[in-house]
Amino acid sequence: MKTITLARRRVDPTILEVTDSDVRLQRLCGIPTTATGPLKTQGMAALETSLGRGDGGQWRVESVVSSRAGTRIVLSAHGKALELEMLWAACPETGVVSRRDRLTNRSGTPVTVFKCQVRIAFPPARYEAYIQDSRWSNENQGAWIPLHAGRTTLTCAPGRTTQGGTPYACLRRLDCRLGLAFHVLPKGNWAIHFNNHALGDFPLLPVVELGLADENLRLVLPAGGVLELPEILVQALPGGEPQLAAPALHRFLLRRHFQRAKPEAPVVYNTWFDQFEILDVPRLRRQLAAAKAVGCEVFTIDAGWYGAGEGN
Repeated sequence: MKTITLARRRVDPTILEVTDSDVRLQRLCGIPTTATGPLKTQGMAALETSLGRGDGGQWRVESVVSSRAGTRIVLSAHGKALELEMLWAACPETGVVSRRDRLTNRSGTPVTVFKCQVRIAFPPARYEAYIQDSRWSNENQGAWIPLHAGRTTLTCAPGRTTQGGTPYACLRRLDCRLGLAFHVLPKGNWAIHFNNHALGDFPLLPVVELGLADENLRLVLPAGGVLELPEILVQALPGGEPQLAAPALHRFLLRRHFQRAKPEAPVVYNTWFDQFEILDVPRLRRQLAAAKAVGCEVFTIDAGWYGAGEGN
């Protein structure tokens, strides 16, 4: 067995254990994880297909390659019919961990995918989750809720990434306030599940499964087809508080995705403050010329998604 430490930070390392037959997550951003428990809690991916499930013990390690950019792990299941590639990376400056997965159908026939999500199990204890409501005029309204037996699911209204919930949640232990923040970078509809499994008289064993939404999923993956799954970001919660993790996330995103972003927000003109949802193209063109003349950098046509002449 060998261990792989991502980012090599002293305070919050992410550690993977690799054997000839298995890969296990030992710690995530410094927080202990577990590989013991019922079969449906094991493994680093929750997979359900027309070929069957893919839980712990059903995956086989094909290759593990580490470099300065991160670690690439390739697993197979169902006699190598399916291949899961995981790309792990950690930012040493911010501690943010990234995982990107893709599923490939190596069989000669189509396979239907019902679920393919990242799975992370934690030691039995009492936990609570931070979740956010997101609706018009009620965006990003967060609250901590205790986790009990069963499942707590976060998701969005179909086709609307942050309507109903946000692709972000936190988990922390009540006895020591150690916690993690999870971010799904959506590709379509998304879901975050907190599954709590009873283990006799012991506290509940929490398992987080997150990524592509699995409700009503019936995705046919042709022979040789590849399914690119949403990237997952994970970071530690300093003191167990979500707001204290935000600066590190902002630094990570600015360095990785927004190197050319302007340091200040652009000057915006928004048509909503003229006649609300009444949109007249000649009038819009006159407004556009006027906005440009006074130095606006962005021209927003608001409420355009309502449709033309379709009522409310």
